[in-house]
Amino acid sequence: MKKINHNGHTIELYDSIDEMPIKRFNLYQRYVMIDSGIGSTLQDFDQHLAKVLMYHQKGESEKFANQIENIRQMYMFIVQGTSPKMSTFATLIKKLNGKVIEDLSDEGIEKILTQLSKHRFSLGQLNGLLAAFKKKLSSSLRFTSPS
Repeated sequence: MKKINHNGHTIELYDSIDEMPIKRFNLYQRYVMIDSGIGSTLQDFDQHLAKVLMYHQKGESEKFANQIENIRQMYMFIVQGTSPKMSTFATLIKKLNGKVIEDLSDEGIEKILTQLSKHRFSLGQLNGLLAAFKKKLSSSLRFTSPS
């Protein structure tokens, strides 16, 4: 576990897949896949548009349609105020101010993210913690399945 004290608040995070309950890890993986495939930032949007143009120019209609669908889904994330990256982070939180986080439904994750915003938890901090977890995860998976 990793404990973070921030603005008078305590966040306890899983920092290893060995500690995570299976369902939580599966949900973490799901959000990572959504974020890597669709995203929710302007940079992600720009990358999808570049791919749309490329697939259109190459006449690859199936890939073109997939990219349009990804843009459509990303637009819905933005309109709804949803971020797969933020949801990924929420799955790593075991306790927030001593309270065990168990509700990982869409509504539960939204509540977690609202609390983090109230505690002035920054995007930079979130990105750093996620990167550290992903690095530790990938080295752990390489060790257990080297192929």
